[in-house]
Amino acid sequence: MDLYFTKKGIIKYQEYVRSLDEAVKNLQSGIAEAAEIGGDIWHDNFSYEQLRLQVSTANTEYLRAYRNLQSAKIVDLPKNVDSVCLGCEVDLIINGKNMAYKILGFGESNPEQSIIAYNTPIAKVIMNKKPGYIYEGTIGEIYQKIKVLAVRPVKEEDN
Repeated sequence: MDLYFTKKGIIKYQEYVRSLDEAVKNLQSGIAEAAEIGGDIWHDNFSYEQLRLQVSTANTEYLRAYRNLQSAKIVDLPKNVDSVCLGCEVDLIINGKNMAYKILGFGESNPEQSIIAYNTPIAKVIMNKKPGYIYEGTIGEIYQKIKVLAVRPVKEEDN
């Protein structure tokens, strides 16, 4: 499955993957020391067993993120929009509450800055929808009515 990134988003995600790779390497480098401290035995050596679990968890996360990079597609931000899309800002009314979001690429969600990724539940309900209409969908297992008020392109400097 393709994952869509903005140009800035792919750079941030690549940095994230590199940091995961470094974390795995750092954890792995401590395994020998943990085994030695525990008397060079792996059985009943809590430090060793705990570190092996941390390595396994970190490696799983790294592999997942690395696979995501393999299916990455970089998209340019649109210059004009007439419906909700990746790279737009959208004004909404969700169950009577006014909200505004920038819709960006995979992994770029930052709710504190009103940024959501195109594959979040809210975005999935409104993607490709035009302003002026009410759309219905389930978000977080709650049925929601969402009215799209306006869409406009995200400015390159705002991304």
